[in-house]
Amino acid sequence: MKQLLVLRHAKSSWDDPDLEDIERPLAKRGRRDAPAMGRALHARGIEADSVLCSDAQRTRETWSLLAPEWLTDGPLPIEVTRTLYMASAKRLLQLCRETEEPIQRLMLIGHNPGLHELCLRLCGTARDPKELTQLRSKLPTAAFLLLSFPMDNWAMLEEATGRLELFLRPRDLED
Repeated sequence: MKQLLVLRHAKSSWDDPDLEDIERPLAKRGRRDAPAMGRALHARGIEADSVLCSDAQRTRETWSLLAPEWLTDGPLPIEVTRTLYMASAKRLLQLCRETEEPIQRLMLIGHNPGLHELCLRLCGTARDPKELTQLRSKLPTAAFLLLSFPMDNWAMLEEATGRLELFLRPRDLED
């Protein structure tokens, strides 16, 4: 069994029109949502073995705020790479298929539309059909998905073979 954890970066700021897209930081809402999502992952006992993160400022900042709230037992191996910056669903699928076999739970931190398209392609079933309907509508900022695949080898990852175990949005955490 393999699991793919997908996290879209938290809400980014558009305040400085002179910044390149890759350099945009998180907005106030993003700085609030990222640690809240980390606490939610920790509370649910969700674990990962490795993280692939886009090198954009907003993804790195999302990780830096989320990780301390989630990973109370120490850091995870993380690779920050340009390859994930605005990657297509096809490229993201290829990266997943290239994952080394000891890794059972891989986390991707990146951007739409690629992440959203990847999740839609991979979901064949869902624990909660309502969550799949919500996913079809939108993958909002700071949203998290947990997908499970009945396979032993990442190279076998195919479209429509995943089961959506959890779709968690920042608005789901507001009480």
